[in-house]
Amino acid sequence: MRGGAHGFTLIELLVTMLITLVILGALVMGFQMQYGLYKFQHRKADAIQDAEIVLGMLRDDIENALTQGGVPLKLDIQPPSLQKATTDLRIVVWEPDLSFWKSRRQAEAFQYQAERHYQFDPQARSLRLDRNVNDGGDRPVEVLGNVTFFQVWQDGPDPAQQGAFLPRPTCPNGQPYRDAPPPPPSMLVYTVLVEIEVPAGTRAGVREDHCGNPTALPRVLRYIQARPTTRIEMPKNP
Repeated sequence: MRGGAHGFTLIELLVTMLITLVILGALVMGFQMQYGLYKFQHRKADAIQDAEIVLGMLRDDIENALTQGGVPLKLDIQPPSLQKATTDLRIVVWEPDLSFWKSRRQAEAFQYQAERHYQFDPQARSLRLDRNVNDGGDRPVEVLGNVTFFQVWQDGPDPAQQGAFLPRPTCPNGQPYRDAPPPPPSMLVYTVLVEIEVPAGTRAGVREDHCGNPTALPRVLRYIQARPTTRIEMPKNP
């Protein structure tokens, strides 16, 4: 027979298969990267949305804190050290809505003052809240999960030293927190930091904590600044 069409040799088939596998591998890797980025962005958006809701509650409670002579009746931050996370934040606010209380007698007994209790458990990575510990018990329930750090501090000009500012919390290396807002120039406020871990296995996102230390998973930082504004006249004892 004279020369005619012939099939692929074994070497040609192996080379073709190798090229096909390389192309398919690149496509799979590209798909995985895109899916990982999508998953991260989706979970990041959820984490930010949840944090914003809780920070909104915190802002409202701080701004509605009852004050006398401009000083909150109770805005207690524990521990008071600026070098440690805040584990307990207690705020006294005015609650005139009777449906909030178990009974009118209870509301009148506490002069319609409710005490909020925000509690951060670093081990459980949980930020919890009891809307009113004056209702007969202190039972905070989780309002935000995956919280890796929570801190509240008084911020702004130092009333005891003109021209100076109150000390701000710093990292162990003495540097300020990452992305922290500047202190307000003319009034005392309370600054709140919430740091959340985004549970998504992807290379996207900032893998640093609030001090710039590397972390296994991306972190999201959120800050608010709020000032107590509600003032009351406390009844005088006879």
